[in-house]
Amino acid sequence: MLKEDTNEFLKPATIRYCHKCGSSYHFQLHRNWLVKSFLFFLPLRVYFCAKCQKARYVMIQQGKEKKS
Repeated sequence: MLKEDTNEFLKPATIRYCHKCGSSYHFQLHRNWLVKSFLFFLPLRVYFCAKCQKARYVMIQQGKEKKS
């Protein structure tokens, strides 16, 4: 018999919202090589807001997710 949460790799995605306009981000972009090589220790991700037409860096807090 299988448990309900047997696949630990498939977790529900968290929806992130733009701090400027409040709409959800459209998709995640690749980080710049400068950020990857020099700021690798910071949990930064780049998201694109379709309403603002801007790419924004967002600091991700990985250890503070709610478990349901």
